[in-house]
Amino acid sequence: MVGVSHSKAGQDLQNSTRGEKAVMHILFAKEPQTPSELAESLHVTPGRISTALAGLQKKGWIVRVPDERDRRSASIKLSESGRVWLTEQYSRMAERICWIFTQMGKRRTDQFLSLVNEFLAYFSVLGPDQSFPPSSGQIEYEFEQRDERLAAMLEAVRSQNIL
Repeated sequence: MVGVSHSKAGQDLQNSTRGEKAVMHILFAKEPQTPSELAESLHVTPGRISTALAGLQKKGWIVRVPDERDRRSASIKLSESGRVWLTEQYSRMAERICWIFTQMGKRRTDQFLSLVNEFLAYFSVLGPDQSFPPSSGQIEYEFEQRDERLAAMLEAVRSQNIL
């Protein structure tokens, strides 16, 4: 990531996109998942996933659920303690983001969220299997989705009495 790796927060953000934390984020969004699905989602080797899963299991943050049809394979889920730990991490991050938005003020926060969503709208039509350059229809659709996301983000920020 450009410019964020010099701070502790930036390093934490980079580390959350790989290894054990990345596995936990994926499982929080959708579980259960097989080790193969996790490896594919993270674009890493099965060996790397095995290492991450072993570490998470040692910490008690995941559980392996044997497949009823094939006892040799298992799906992975977050354990209750893993879910609690990750929820606490999300709460800490939200608290920090809210503090930043408070420092920025309403106008600049609205501008920031608008720009991030505009970037994401353009970026989302540039997938590896998408034609390039994207069609005007693809861009129009993404900007409709962007407007809905932006409205939801602004509402979430305001509901926390930040701005």
